Parts: sequence; structure tokens; C-alpha cells
Amino acid sequence: MILALVNVSSSPEKCTEVIQTLSSLTPLFRGEQGCLSCELCQSSDDDTAFTLVQEWRSRQEFDEHLHSRVFRILLGLGPLLKRPVDVSISTVVSGEGMKSTSRSGGCMAAH
Repeated sequence: MILALVNVSSSPEKCTEVIQTLSSLTPLFRGEQGCLSCELCQSSDDDTAFTLVQEWRSRQEFDEHLHSRVFRILLGLGPLLKRPVDVSISTVVSGEGMKSTSRSGGCMAAH
């Protein structure tokens, strides 16, 4: 299983637009083949910092996601951001996925 953290830092004046876009993309990410979960989180320290916490069944399916139309929409947020989208990838070696993951910050349910 793959755990991906997609970090997005909005320009303060574009924060509402970025939240709306990320909230609308989250269910589309969840619908992609191999996506086990996707949650949108907002930093408790910085209202303009967001993380998409994603679990993927395999690295191949995650790589396909990186080339998907939906991910290109996320990358299209570039002009609204303080810095480029940052993606970090880990292979889960133990645990029960995100049920056993603890993170600081708040997650927004985007259903």
C-alpha cells in the first residue's frame, strides 16, 4: 500500500477558491482505480496550508493517478498557490492504513 501526502499552500487571497477546488477534486480522486481513501486536511497552524492524505493499493495505480486528468486539474491551481504542489510518497510497511495514522491539523470531509 502507498501513502501519498499532497501538500498545497494557497495564496491568502485565493484560499476560498483553493478550498472549493480541493473539496470538489477529493471525491474524484476517491473514484480513481486503486484509491483506497483520500482526505482533505487543513493545517492547524496555517489556514492556507492543505494536505490531501491518500492511500493507494499499489505504486503503479498511484503513478497512473499522477498522469490523470483529475491530477492535472490539481496542478492547474499553480497560479493560486504560494509554491508548487509538493507530493511525498511512502510505502506502508505495517499498521491498518489511515486508521492507525495520527496527524496534527483538521481533516475536512468532502463527500
